[in-house]
Amino acid sequence: MRYLIPCVLCVQAVFCVQTPGITDSMYHILSSKIDTMNLEMALMRNEQLQTKQELRQAKADIEKLQEHQSPYVPNTTAGEGLSDAQMNKSKSGVMNFLRKAFQSEKAHTKQTLDQMKTDVALIRSHLNTLVASVETLNETQANLLIEVFKVGRDVEHDIKKLNDALARMHTRLEWLDTSFSSLNVTQRQTVNHVLLLDKEVNFLNSSLVNVNTALEQQMTSFKDAVSRINTSLEEKCQSGEFGPHQINPRPSYPVTLTINFQPAFNSKPAIVYGLKLLDSAYNANVRVSGSITEMNNAYFKFRISEWANTVMYGASFSWMACPKTNT
Repeated sequence: MRYLIPCVLCVQAVFCVQTPGITDSMYHILSSKIDTMNLEMALMRNEQLQTKQELRQAKADIEKLQEHQSPYVPNTTAGEGLSDAQMNKSKSGVMNFLRKAFQSEKAHTKQTLDQMKTDVALIRSHLNTLVASVETLNETQANLLIEVFKVGRDVEHDIKKLNDALARMHTRLEWLDTSFSSLNVTQRQTVNHVLLLDKEVNFLNSSLVNVNTALEQQMTSFKDAVSRINTSLEEKCQSGEFGPHQINPRPSYPVTLTINFQPAFNSKPAIVYGLKLLDSAYNANVRVSGSITEMNNAYFKFRISEWANTVMYGASFSWMACPKTNT
């Protein structure tokens, strides 16, 4: 009996794309995918070899059964029928095992090949993308070369114009060098004159400093005098009187009054005040006080108080404020 042994021919796939413009990282990615495919194909070859070995072993076992079945089987019709049935059953089991192994290997091989096809399609897609990118880069490179050629031509023209200008400037620089030499002589003479003038200026400056100091002192004294005169001319003394006076009902003491200066002084003035009127009950002691609680250049506040059993109906004060002077 002959047995068909399945065999799948696996060929290692190697892709080599030498397209200008593809970077090393792109080649590395492709190489990694190809290595993975080669590894899977090697595993498939090992599995096929193992299956072939198992099939050969099964074939050898069958042949051994066929060789040894005659001596142990009786030469009768019933015995021959039983031996053939057992042999057919053994063959059927072996064939079923071989068929299942073949189907399993076939399915596994098909799955691996489908995966390889998918990977190859993906690699082709990456290659197409890379080729399109390289074409774009080549087109960009060509455009850049054209621009570089144009820029180089313009730069060459500008360099020629610059060289002509430098030649003209060289002639002018020679004339300037001659003029500069004569100017140096004149400059040395001028420096000597300037040194002499500088000494005279320093002497005049020292004299002016002393004069300015004396003038500033006199000006300060004049300003102070003018300021005092202006103050005395502009500001005048102010005066008045204040204080409540009422019998029924009588004022509630203490009382704080605010007196505004009209107009306000330039600074806090000097002020004097005195009691002008006092009205209190005849059957109680008289006690009264007055004091300034707050004052500035615009107003002052005055407090009138009584204490103990004093009953006061009225108290008024007179005041006079004048600008302060330093004289």
